[in-house]
Amino acid sequence: MKRNLLLLATALTFGLAAQANSVDVTTQYITNPGFESCPAVEAESDGSVYLMSSWKSNSTHSAYDYSDYGWKLTEQDKQYANGGVIAYGTEKLRYSNKWVSVNGPAASPSGATTGKALIFTGNTSVAYQQTESVTLPAGTYIFTVNVFAYNGATSNPTPTIKLDENNTVGFIAENGTVYKSEKLTFTSNQWDTDVIRIELFEDTKGVFQLGYGTQYYVAVDDIKLEYDSSIITTELKTAITQAQALSTELGGNDATLTAAIQQAVAYEANPTSAEGVHVEAEALYTAMGNAMKATTKAVNLSSVFMKNVSFETGDSKPWNTTGSVATPDIETYNMDGSYCMDFKNLPDAFYAKQTLSHLPQGYYMVDALLRMTATLVVGDQTTKCNGSSYNNWFHRVHSSVLQSEGGTMTVGAEGDRNTFIDNIRLFYATSQDALLKAFYAQAKADGQYFLNHADFASVTGSERDDLMAKTEAIDTNSTDQDVAVTRMKTAIGVFVSALEDYKKFETEKQNAAAYTRAAYPYGSEDIFNNIQQVIATTATSADNAKTLAETLKSLCFQYYVSNAYAEGMDGRVDYTSTIIGANASGTSINTAWATQNMTIRTSADTNIKRNAWTNPKTDESDGTFYGVTYDYYRNGANQTAYMRQSLSGLPEGSYLLAVTYLGATGNLVDVKIDDQVIGQLNGVGLASSGKYGAGWIDFVFPFEKTSDEATDVLLSIESTYTSNYKDWCFDNVRLFKVSGSGAVEEKCATPTIVFEDGKLKFSCDTEGVQFFATVQATDAKSYEGSEIAINGTYTVSVYAAKEGMENSDTATFEFTAGGGEPCDANKDGVVNVADITTIINKMANNE
Repeated sequence: MKRNLLLLATALTFGLAAQANSVDVTTQYITNPGFESCPAVEAESDGSVYLMSSWKSNSTHSAYDYSDYGWKLTEQDKQYANGGVIAYGTEKLRYSNKWVSVNGPAASPSGATTGKALIFTGNTSVAYQQTESVTLPAGTYIFTVNVFAYNGATSNPTPTIKLDENNTVGFIAENGTVYKSEKLTFTSNQWDTDVIRIELFEDTKGVFQLGYGTQYYVAVDDIKLEYDSSIITTELKTAITQAQALSTELGGNDATLTAAIQQAVAYEANPTSAEGVHVEAEALYTAMGNAMKATTKAVNLSSVFMKNVSFETGDSKPWNTTGSVATPDIETYNMDGSYCMDFKNLPDAFYAKQTLSHLPQGYYMVDALLRMTATLVVGDQTTKCNGSSYNNWFHRVHSSVLQSEGGTMTVGAEGDRNTFIDNIRLFYATSQDALLKAFYAQAKADGQYFLNHADFASVTGSERDDLMAKTEAIDTNSTDQDVAVTRMKTAIGVFVSALEDYKKFETEKQNAAAYTRAAYPYGSEDIFNNIQQVIATTATSADNAKTLAETLKSLCFQYYVSNAYAEGMDGRVDYTSTIIGANASGTSINTAWATQNMTIRTSADTNIKRNAWTNPKTDESDGTFYGVTYDYYRNGANQTAYMRQSLSGLPEGSYLLAVTYLGATGNLVDVKIDDQVIGQLNGVGLASSGKYGAGWIDFVFPFEKTSDEATDVLLSIESTYTSNYKDWCFDNVRLFKVSGSGAVEEKCATPTIVFEDGKLKFSCDTEGVQFFATVQATDAKSYEGSEIAINGTYTVSVYAAKEGMENSDTATFEFTAGGGEPCDANKDGVVNVADITTIINKMANNE
């Protein structure tokens, strides 16, 4: 009844019409809402207005206070008080005597060019409060502030401007409750509105406060307060939302709770009094408590009574905290979502807490995902918990079980700096055993989480076997599994740490896929087979994965080099001698190459060690090569370093150009033929040890010369940089011509020759070939007369040919053509066993 009487009294006081729901009560509770009575800050001789009047280094200006005009200046730190009232049309506003002036708003929210506005500059170190507190009757109030946010530009380059998260605009109740603006983003360089909803369930005493923060300035004007006489149902709305979440958590199986929710929803849609709203809410909380007590299992209350437990809103609301929400810049496996609570930069203690109400009697436990050490808070009890080590991953921890009478309870975490916490949850049960079983079940699920995580699919060895065994060993029906959970956490640590080694092996497998026989036709087949064998291997441990990755990388490099230095390529011709001074030694190199910003370097040059390895093909060890000069440096201008040489006498065909290169990591250098890039040299770091390939790398690039015309081919190795020179050097250029397109052609098989029934017959194991033969008489001479007996000795030569294949070797065959020998039955010019066999067969057949 008290609430109804208050509402009625308020309605009468405001003189509300029966059909009206809101009334402007600004002048009843706020003094000087448009700041017209406040004196404007006087401009300096240069036309600037100094708002930061109490800045210590600007002590010649006194602080501006407006206590006699309804507003009181309140400093929020000891150094700044940056604000004041200005008149529209003021030329310049200054942050201080050191900051550049900026223009203030030209007109009021209504468009008037006369009048005044309250200005804040720099930050929220100042706020203005009503001088005298007021008592607002119970009800709903809408507090509206017109805001002009200047973003430092002369125009409007962006549609919004984000103000400081510590904006202090709203109603500050005497009991400590703050009804504060949550709007941070405003349209820039024009008037916008900030609306704060204030809901009071009883008469409340407090003050109105204005305070914004921005890098430049914010103007406020024409604030307004409206009263809404409709019945406030926020309390019941909250209870309904919580009851529905609890019903979902319980599987919707509690009929009494379901009925209570339906009744509350019906009343909320058509409330009859503020007192009735309160009664319905309390009845719903009672039904929730009874439903929780009726279950024998642990109930997760995180989605019921808590908010933002995983910090996925990207901020800390509604947590009472000294920390900030962030996405850690380190591996965060088992973190729930993208954000967590981050206390790593705090100098001393931290905390993150929520105060919950309407909790039933029973047992409670808090659990969280934690890195480093923290203290979990549940009610009046704290438990220090250890997560994983810093710069590692999250572990699940839990507080001790608390037996509580229910009602109001604070939950959360506190402790030292350098801690990350995520997914703080509250569990309820009618027994402490049920809570512990729930925690062990969730811990076991964590182990399974890692085993099923897609990122860890490559971890297939002993670390996975161990984690699987440790996870399966946890008995979720027991209430004493801390040791088993600790062992599983250790296994998780090994499992996560192993990931990088397994990933390196998978990466090397992917890289090795490019080393095919088609791409490197001249490479060692033995090495290629070894590569395929390693690719097909499954790592048995992280150490094994690391070894396999290094082995595969080494094999691919060996295969690459073997292709570049292949011996015995059919059709290959070494044209290296065409490149004058191809190896950086002797005196001709300087005149042979056209150079810019290049010079002969030796192994004695700083950071360059040519003798760090020995060329496997030529055993070079002269320590001399071409490199970029140290004066290859120009600020702000593009500088090119190059070496060029025209190659003469190259016939049409396919070529392989090989270059030995040394360069800084990521340093790309173009290799060109006739100004067309055929490939890039990619630096992997300057050589510093005797290990082959530590810095000097062989690169091989194919190119085509499409004409036999006597035209020169321009070879160029070059790179362009701005501001700094980049160390890069090369040596031992090689040039090979290969037949066809550069791939080894298959060769036709050597033909077989048979002379039978007076005919020469050819056959070949290669299908679809053509035969090209010549027949010569070894005793050829001239004959006279009307008849010539063909009984001489002959030699036939034949080879097989097929388009796209190399011609076969030539086969030869010598035979005698018989000229009337009676026993030469098969007419091959020779009497032998074959003739006797033929004759016997004919006699048997009466021929």
